[in-house]
Amino acid sequence: MTTVSEREDAADRFRRLLSSHIGFLKRSCWLFDQGHEDEALRIATSLRVLFHDTGTRRRCSHTSG
Repeated sequence: MTTVSEREDAADRFRRLLSSHIGFLKRSCWLFDQGHEDEALRIATSLRVLFHDTGTRRRCSHTSG
């Protein structure tokens, strides 16, 4: 059984990682807008991680509530 403190730590870690991931996405979008079209693959991959459900994994956007 997890304690309240462990759940809060996990939630804080999730928020930090999500914030980092969003920062990566923003940079990739900026680079794409500057003409680096190969960033499209990185953007698509990031969006898939955030929004795609599979049979065993849930999307990050669902986890955040």
